[in-house]
Amino acid sequence: MKYDYKKDDIRTYSAITDFLSSGYSTFGGIYGAAWGLGWEAGRAITSTEFYQEAKFNFWYNMMERKLGPPSYNNRVAWEDYFYNYFKP
Repeated sequence: MKYDYKKDDIRTYSAITDFLSSGYSTFGGIYGAAWGLGWEAGRAITSTEFYQEAKFNFWYNMMERKLGPPSYNNRVAWEDYFYNYFKP
């Protein structure tokens, strides 16, 4: 994690939450162990292609229902959506 943070591969918020989660997993007894298992299971699930595609489709459909399909008239909102979704 420290190496990823120094390389600027992860944001400060992610680095802090990973650090705190690791600490709780290590020193939190049985609840910490359960936390760690859940944390890593969630990380494994959210890094799958299926999850990322389902998340994209869910939010795309929500935007389309609220704003209509991408067009010149609503391009600012759609550009904001795509910029924030595909932000590294």
